[in-house]
Amino acid sequence: MLTSLVFENFVFSGMFAYVSITLLNDKYIKLPYSVSILMFSVSMGAGYLLGSIFADKMLNHVPLPLISMVVDSLTICFFISMFIFHQDYFSFAIIFLIYLLFGKFDTKIYSRTVVAVDEKILASFRTKMSSMVNASLPIGTFALPFIATTMGNMSSCLLVIFCMAVNLVILLFATKEAFNLKKA
Repeated sequence: MLTSLVFENFVFSGMFAYVSITLLNDKYIKLPYSVSILMFSVSMGAGYLLGSIFADKMLNHVPLPLISMVVDSLTICFFISMFIFHQDYFSFAIIFLIYLLFGKFDTKIYSRTVVAVDEKILASFRTKMSSMVNASLPIGTFALPFIATTMGNMSSCLLVIFCMAVNLVILLFATKEAFNLKKA
């Protein structure tokens, strides 16, 4: 689960720059560049804010791996919708849902570690977890825009879709394995 979180953080840290570069180069987007960036930013921010605020009300009984799998699936849908089918408004709705779930995911992961980890090692565990997750931020912020500028829009889009699909498969196997261990 932690590996998935690090990978998702890697993708989401560079997503804004990646989308900005790709929208700048993509001539098929129907909206003007500035409006697209504004709508993308508002969708991201509003989704994350609402997901964080209403974390207690929404998805309380949904397991973390399932939320992460839905986020990965929605991310794949976002890239397909935005960069292959060029559906602006639908893509902004998807990015809103992604960040709504990501806001919920962040609060749920924090509360889960507070409950699950012994209080004597909680600070050390949270620090190590934060270090791993935060280490992916500069790499993703650099890598995704670099890939977009060097490989081109379609190739980089397909690469991101492939990587998110691999993460989704890893999550499916990890969740299946954890479920089998609980049954035993």
